[in-house]
Amino acid sequence: MDSTYKKARDLFDEGKTVEALKVIEETASTSVVFVVQEKEKLDYMEAEIFEGLGQSSSGDLKISYLLACAECLSRIGTCPERLDKILLELEEQIGSSLHYKKPPLVLRGSNQNNLVNYYWPLFTLDFKRKLMRVKVDDFMNYVQSSSGLVGLASLVKVFKSVRKDKFWSTWLCRSCDRKFSTREDVKDHIQRHAADFPREHMPNLISDVWVARIRSGCWEPVDVVDAVHMIKNRFGDVKAFEYECGWCKEWPLANDEERTRLLKQIQSLLLSFIGHKLLSDSVLNMLKHLVLNKLEKLQVSSQALTDCGLVDTPQSFCFLEFDELGRVLAFLQKIKLKSDDGTEMVCREVDFCTQSDRVNERLDFNSDFSFLLLDKRLLRGEVETFDDEGKVKFYDPSVHYASVVPRGDYLLTWLNNRFGRLEDERFVFPKPVSTRRFELWLAALRAYQFICRNLGAEYGKKLQLIECVDVLTRARDQLAILSQCPEISVRRNNFAVLEVIKGLSSFGVACGVVMSEEMPDEDDAEYLHILQSVVNEKIVLTDSTIILYERSRINLINQLTGLASFDYRTYIQRPLKQYLLVTLNREVASWNQEISPGKQPLDWMKIAAGAAKGLKCSNILLGDDYSQKLSDFGLAKLGSVGDKSHVSTRVMGTYGYCAPEYAMRGQVNTQI
Repeated sequence: MDSTYKKARDLFDEGKTVEALKVIEETASTSVVFVVQEKEKLDYMEAEIFEGLGQSSSGDLKISYLLACAECLSRIGTCPERLDKILLELEEQIGSSLHYKKPPLVLRGSNQNNLVNYYWPLFTLDFKRKLMRVKVDDFMNYVQSSSGLVGLASLVKVFKSVRKDKFWSTWLCRSCDRKFSTREDVKDHIQRHAADFPREHMPNLISDVWVARIRSGCWEPVDVVDAVHMIKNRFGDVKAFEYECGWCKEWPLANDEERTRLLKQIQSLLLSFIGHKLLSDSVLNMLKHLVLNKLEKLQVSSQALTDCGLVDTPQSFCFLEFDELGRVLAFLQKIKLKSDDGTEMVCREVDFCTQSDRVNERLDFNSDFSFLLLDKRLLRGEVETFDDEGKVKFYDPSVHYASVVPRGDYLLTWLNNRFGRLEDERFVFPKPVSTRRFELWLAALRAYQFICRNLGAEYGKKLQLIECVDVLTRARDQLAILSQCPEISVRRNNFAVLEVIKGLSSFGVACGVVMSEEMPDEDDAEYLHILQSVVNEKIVLTDSTIILYERSRINLINQLTGLASFDYRTYIQRPLKQYLLVTLNREVASWNQEISPGKQPLDWMKIAAGAAKGLKCSNILLGDDYSQKLSDFGLAKLGSVGDKSHVSTRVMGTYGYCAPEYAMRGQVNTQI
């Protein structure tokens, strides 16, 4: 372990950040058990690396690195001050308005490449078509000469993988260098890098049926007195009420504008939760219990409400009075609509990187893998759609390019655009594939682990709250039994309830007065009921937090899975383009050798200007200074036509090449 730490430390001190992180992650991925102090040293160094990367970065990338640093420091547990500092900085960054800007593409060219652009229109159609099929052996020889045996070995490895899988894309876990064949396999593997937690109390979103019921209906207040009277005295009629999408027009309504306003606000909030996919069934259960408790106090049993179908409709919420609706609205406003854990910035940064790594151009082979075939749309200048599968197809080169007619110089633009984002300069062929965006990979993985840690903590909190509700329920039942047996004189001491009440303060529950050992009649029963309601509200808020954390977790695992995708075309694209440019420059050099020393290349603009005057190209000769000379003017006079025997004195050029000025005036001058 000490040697591992020393190796990583030496690499970090030398400025080799990626290599140091690679050593740390390889150690963490092994099954070897280390002493706690030794593991903390590696975690601390990793935190130090990510903190440094965060200080030298900005925007979403900074957030990603700081989240990774927070996860590493959370593992240690002995540096609370430093962790607080990082968390405070994260809060400031996430709370500020970040302007996400995409770095511009960096295009690099040379005078030689400009010369290629100059000569491109002169290359024959056959040459351009042959340029599109790259002989694999020649390409491998070029890679060996430019990148040595390491580059050749990397290229051979790529071709071997593509030949076996018939796909350019693969799935690679950057932490342990394992390859996978499907997206789901690598996603399951990545999730194992984070600690698991119990999921038996995972909150569920409301059903589509309830969504439709909340969206419809008038949401008008019910006259509670008349409605209760109907339930007690006309229960048969109430049971026969027909509900349309959870609403019935038979219930008596109250003319109460204030209640109507609150009900509309509650509906609006619920719809907002639905739109953000945050409305859990625990929210509805809380509202249902609130209505049931209210009507039970009016001596309407829960069974009667169930039998008449009122419980399973949002119209039951319209039975609540003004103060009750106000408390419901205030509670619902506490539920967050958006996560503020910083993962949105991480996902945005990862998404941008994966978008920039996508390849638009196809790359195929002939049947025996001897030729690499470029996308023929490059010659046509019409590459638009994204080839997201990376599936290799096989063609006969002579047939594949036979009907292609080149248009424009899009191929040259593609060849000269050899660089993407600025940080891509640190990853060039033939560096190991696993080092591709490794810092971002590890930062996103640490952020994922950090979210899972918080998610597990929320689950633990929910389990404790559920246990509190169970204890309070048993205490209420016990108190009810005692109230029915006044002759029993016992010292009413419920240590379990007292312990629960003492512990509720850790969840932010204001318990008020502490229960006495001698419970005075009904007061304590009401007190227990209030406490149970408060704890239930805490469970609902915890559920909403869990849903937000779970959404962040899912977004991060999806982005990590996308980051695990690797397209070998992006890997070999740089040397491939360099090889093609070398081929083009070699062709240009052969053309230049035909020009005598001291002479400039042909000025085709001058030649084109001469051709535009109405002369055939075959009538253009070149002087010593490559200025155009004209031959075979093709001047003639119109002879006799039909019964006309006279000869016209008007001079005409060859038909189809006559200058428009001469055709209009019939006069020859030096300007024509």
